[in-house]
Amino acid sequence: MPNSLLYTEEPTEALLIRGYTFKPATYGFSLGLRGKANAYRVGALGSVFMNDLLERSSLEGAATFRFMFGIRRYAAGDISTCFPSITEDMQDKGRTFAEADKKAIELFLSNELSSYGMKMPCLYEIPLVRADDVLVETDDGDGRPILRVKGDDKPFYYLVSLASPDNPRGEIPNDWKTMLAKWQYSYHHDAVGMRMAFSNTKSAYFGLPPNSTAVRMPLLRTEIIPELCSLAVGKKAGNKSKGKGKQAKKASEAPKEKKLKPSEPKQAVSKSDPATWQPKLRQFLDAPTELNHKALLGDRSAWRIFCSNDKSDILGKSRYAIKRLRRPYVGAGNAAEGQVLVELIREHWADEEQYLVAIFKWSTLTRWEQGKFYFHQEEKAKGLTVGPPAEPAKAEA
Repeated sequence: MPNSLLYTEEPTEALLIRGYTFKPATYGFSLGLRGKANAYRVGALGSVFMNDLLERSSLEGAATFRFMFGIRRYAAGDISTCFPSITEDMQDKGRTFAEADKKAIELFLSNELSSYGMKMPCLYEIPLVRADDVLVETDDGDGRPILRVKGDDKPFYYLVSLASPDNPRGEIPNDWKTMLAKWQYSYHHDAVGMRMAFSNTKSAYFGLPPNSTAVRMPLLRTEIIPELCSLAVGKKAGNKSKGKGKQAKKASEAPKEKKLKPSEPKQAVSKSDPATWQPKLRQFLDAPTELNHKALLGDRSAWRIFCSNDKSDILGKSRYAIKRLRRPYVGAGNAAEGQVLVELIREHWADEEQYLVAIFKWSTLTRWEQGKFYFHQEEKAKGLTVGPPAEPAKAEA
């Protein structure tokens, strides 16, 4: 029986009616229980990641995500060219791009362990885990204590924060270095973000992102929540044309022009103005410098997106919560590298429009000095009167 006959559910709807929040993006996707989604930055393999997770969770009928979640069409080489080691292997063995892509997907899904470790070219952003939850102290065979990952006979890929009162610079501790060398784990140290990713998989050795097994994600629920089914049906109905059942406007009737108030000037909006904010946003996220920050703030299409959004709604946080996020970097004495600003934004939001709104919301307070950023202290609201209060008037006789 062909597999296409077994596809019984639309994948996004299948997640929704089981209580999950899912949102595809160019970096990968965000997934989690309703209101608690986490970002998984696995790039071009995001759809393969999700289809594998759905199949592992016995939801094969919904494992129909297309390449890059349908954001763009697949072309041979779109996967293999993202990973230099796969591309080099392809060139050495004379393979085509299509064969290299197939090899990359097989390696990504293989769960094969690597006998050797290496310094990985990059890390992939997944939810952080606590070191105490994944590491255990054991014996190295000579009676000396050594750290080891729990259950490293199975594939794993962990991202751990190194920042602590005992390690304010986020450097790799000596006992961790011993662990990496002894057990041959592949790793990548992010000195700016004070994080480290480490893994024992062959895919990580070749620079590929982790799959759902290596991340050790729990399987998805299979039970449907009945009260969420009406919500999914309502979304489908909302996409249909609303013209049915309504009388068409008469051709003779001219559309009414909106009358502007005398105090409301006309705004010249260019319909042909392209949405150029996305490349500039990505350029700033990749290289957070003052020059790239100014280029993004100077983009007219970015301002249009910013002004068209409800700030508190799209960011999902109150103005006081957003103010607390700025607090550690207020004042020139607390200036930090631009990458810290990017990490702060990515830690609390997962969508490009959310990144844009957050950057623009802070634009009037963001300052740059010697390549570092800080937030200007907001001035407190001044009173309407200055000086001591006036004495009450005496009653006239």
